[in-house]
Amino acid sequence: RLNVLPLRVPPLRERREDVPPLVQHFLLQSAARLRKDPCTLQADARNLLTEYHWPGNVRELENLMTRASVLNTGKPISADELWPWLLNSTQPMAAAGEVPTGLNMHDMERKLIETTLEQFGGHRAKTAEALGIGLRTLSRKLKQWGYAPRTRSFAKAS
Repeated sequence: RLNVLPLRVPPLRERREDVPPLVQHFLLQSAARLRKDPCTLQADARNLLTEYHWPGNVRELENLMTRASVLNTGKPISADELWPWLLNSTQPMAAAGEVPTGLNMHDMERKLIETTLEQFGGHRAKTAEALGIGLRTLSRKLKQWGYAPRTRSFAKAS
């Protein structure tokens, strides 16, 4: 019975002071799932995240930090890398390291899954866990894209 004591939690855009600790939490959480060191952010990226209006609220922040963690190559993340991933971004699409910009959601999802599979040497269970999806979901998507069940190389696929 949750309605006995209603709680109003303001949206993230109204509590910008919560952004830095949430960023740190989500980066640590993603690093643990990926079994690698947490990503670091450049000062411009931290400022961008604090100033952003967060229409997707905390879920958007969590997804952004997970995506950054999965695609990070070990270098500190800049604001230019984060801009293309923000909802309703008014900044022009910037080059995002090895991540191509201007992709539709289907292609971006495929690129994210393929990159994560490469990182884990084709190990599907580890990949599904790192992405926060079920193994069956991952297998179904790979089958739709034409990958054989024992495929170990993904990044070169078209």
